[in-house]
Amino acid sequence: MDYTILEKIPDTDAFLRFISKYPYKPYYYLSIPEYACNDHFINRLNQKKDSIFLVGHKGREYRFFCALKHLDFDSDIFGHKMGRLECLYLKGEGITPSPLNEILAYSSENNYDFIDVSINTQESHLIPVLSDTMFRFTGTVVTYGIDLSKWKRPAGKEQGLRIRDIQKQDYQDVFRIAEDSFSDKANNLNRFIIDGRLKDSSIALLYRRWTENCISGRRAQKVLVADIDGKTVGFIACNVHDIDEAGLKIGDIPLNAVDRNYRQKGIYKELVLSAFEWFSNQGIGYVEIKTQITTVVPQYVWQKNGGKLVKSEYNFHKWINLVNYRRKDKSA
Repeated sequence: MDYTILEKIPDTDAFLRFISKYPYKPYYYLSIPEYACNDHFINRLNQKKDSIFLVGHKGREYRFFCALKHLDFDSDIFGHKMGRLECLYLKGEGITPSPLNEILAYSSENNYDFIDVSINTQESHLIPVLSDTMFRFTGTVVTYGIDLSKWKRPAGKEQGLRIRDIQKQDYQDVFRIAEDSFSDKANNLNRFIIDGRLKDSSIALLYRRWTENCISGRRAQKVLVADIDGKTVGFIACNVHDIDEAGLKIGDIPLNAVDRNYRQKGIYKELVLSAFEWFSNQGIGYVEIKTQITTVVPQYVWQKNGGKLVKSEYNFHKWINLVNYRRKDKSA
């Protein structure tokens, strides 16, 4: 198989036919017309800055594709040059690690320290390929979808609890809750904690910065907090994605957490219900939320309020070894 590294996706009819057959494009599980799903997928890849694309072909037939995205945010937090493989698409049976070795060689030559990749749990044929190239499994993430088109908020509310818009005086409490919740090894098995090579302090900082981006409007359009007697004890962020190619707006909850001292009191449920109410008032009929498969309490809340499991993904991390992935001299 021949490989080519490109800075832009090829626009040939043959390549577009090949990539349109990739079964796990964003929102593949929704009733979106195939042409719109394909257009959204290709447009999204082409719009990502600092990306390169590896294309493999056998004769005139395309057989392999992946995108390597430089992660500016993660690199700044952890102090390593970090990247992500998106849309790892291998067509056909009996695929060897060769294509992936090519992209790892490129990563080494361009001073990447770390690569992560997520694959759909139905893509079992990719597991031995990732294993043979020494990617390490770091957990499973599940995505739930909630249909709000006929949703009505259940009656009743926790006594003494108020859900309201975030205010400036809440910021430090929300930062503390986020840092504590997502760097807590006893109760959170996110992929950063499982990795083991990433500092706890850096993981806490990553979630603080993520929370800051939600509050600033870069990652969320609305942030709600839970208030008990004037004390901020939890938060939830709400965002809306425009799927222009299909004329859709999809809700997303990028981050949410409850103070560990106030859990199992119904606070998280009230935050989720208030978020659903906000989305519904915005005319958003469908919302997604995701978490590690080991975080079972939030999943219980989502299921009790109409959530359906729509996608599950395996996460893998790879720390690049510059010796193993130097590109061979093809002229030899």
